[in-house]
Amino acid sequence: MKLSIVIPAYNVENYIGYTLKSLIKQTNKQFEVIIINDGSTDNTLKIIENIMSESDLINYKIINQENGGVSLARNRGLAHAIGKYVLFLDGDDYVASDFVETVFQYINQQEYDVICWAFDTVTEEKNVIENYFEVYRLRGRKMKGIEALKNMINYNLWICTASAVYRRKFLLEYNLKYTEGCVCGEDLELTFKALTRANNVIFIDKVLSYYVQRRGSITESYNIKKFDAVLAMERAFNYINKQIDIEKEELIIPHYLYHFSLLIKLLQQKGYSYKKCIKVLVSDLDQNYPGLRQEMLSMMKKYKGKDYKLLLKIKAFLISPFFYNFLLDVKIKLNKVSSKVNFME
Repeated sequence: MKLSIVIPAYNVENYIGYTLKSLIKQTNKQFEVIIINDGSTDNTLKIIENIMSESDLINYKIINQENGGVSLARNRGLAHAIGKYVLFLDGDDYVASDFVETVFQYINQQEYDVICWAFDTVTEEKNVIENYFEVYRLRGRKMKGIEALKNMINYNLWICTASAVYRRKFLLEYNLKYTEGCVCGEDLELTFKALTRANNVIFIDKVLSYYVQRRGSITESYNIKKFDAVLAMERAFNYINKQIDIEKEELIIPHYLYHFSLLIKLLQQKGYSYKKCIKVLVSDLDQNYPGLRQEMLSMMKKYKGKDYKLLLKIKAFLISPFFYNFLLDVKIKLNKVSSKVNFME
């Protein structure tokens, strides 16, 4: 078996059907599907059983467990996988119809530790929100894992959960698993750790998967647990730092800025005032992550790295988180205007 596709599923009755059908439609069906029903309380399990029993896919397993979180579900799926490579596909995302056919061309080519590709971010209605190639500059190429890691840190390349397959024995050799209990940033942590160890990586210059931006998801709703991502990056840094020299601040501060900024925007959508936003966010942060805010602010104030863009972001944030958000909004609007001008030309 060349490929195992692990799908954690928790209360995704409105999405799992499309995910599974995108696999059923594959032009090459020489793969196995391992679906972990993570204690769903809706009709997720029933839909899975109906679709899979009526499909022409022969190699599939449905594993039921009490709700333990996405990381536990993925790790359990990995333990049951027998494929040479493993894809972790969330129960609301989907892949292109020629995904398996395309990836197999590279699996047959040589033994890569990581094979990754482009992905588009889409709405629940399958409309493209963000086209990968309009954001990231790196095009198809082979590289060492460390080079791929640096490209991610510099935002020339991005790998999401559903946009990479990992050689299974490679994951097992280095005991690379998802951190159980972590609800945000666990996927990036694994990716960074894997790239640190990978000898050879290839990026396929083609959109092969689709990341669905769900309404009401953790990304779209106020949830202080987003700051798990900062702790995930702490763990990733400690792992990476044993292999190569890297500025801790350049890896971790961007995640702090991003999640703090995002949560402010979500609080503003609730109609909270400037003072109320800061009060709620600071209180929640200090209660759930004691000492983290002071640590991050201290790290930002002492930052003397070479990333001048990050330095400007830090200075704007230290003046005021709202000033930082204002500059971000201006940048986004200017980028949209620039894109329209380029399109008209």
